[in-house]
Amino acid sequence: MLFDILAMARQHLLYFIVGLQRKTAVILILLLSISSVLFFVTPLYGQSRKNVTAEELINLTNQSRADFNLAPLYQNFQLTQAAKNKANDLIKKNYFSHNSPDGKTFSQWVKEVDYQYAIVGENLAMGFSSSEAVVKAWLKSAQHRQNILNPRYNQIGIYVKKGKLEDQNTFVVVQYFGAPYPPIMILSENLLFYQRNNRQNYPVAV
Repeated sequence: MLFDILAMARQHLLYFIVGLQRKTAVILILLLSISSVLFFVTPLYGQSRKNVTAEELINLTNQSRADFNLAPLYQNFQLTQAAKNKANDLIKKNYFSHNSPDGKTFSQWVKEVDYQYAIVGENLAMGFSSSEAVVKAWLKSAQHRQNILNPRYNQIGIYVKKGKLEDQNTFVVVQYFGAPYPPIMILSENLLFYQRNNRQNYPVAV
């Protein structure tokens, strides 16, 4: 009788241990599954986040120019400073236009940083979440596309500012194009007189 009771107790103990092992295994599997989901979802979420940067915009602008065999644009500190000043003004005064509410034209921002230009142009953008989307929208617009693909430009300045404009939190982009005056070239002596006497003949985009 005693042996029978001990045998039954031993059998129940084995069943309990096996059941406990199964529950532990299930819990471990669930924990590993959750960890795997978190590990793979987090990088995917990170990759889906977009951003707008001046460096990307310059690269994409030059890629677009290269598609048409145009020379790349080189970043200019003065144009970049003018773009920064304009972007800050857009946010501060809450407007989105080439001309400010007080009548200040975009070319005046360039003049204020003492950039002597033969020609200058401006592109603006807001409401986009990626640099690619900004350039794609510019290229679909005839006037913005003309600025990007203008062979006369050889310098560029871009500033991206994140802020609240027209009741929305957004990236505000100001892009300036320019060609300095006098042009960057080596002039022979017989051209100097022509240059001096035709100083006012360069067109200005405003």
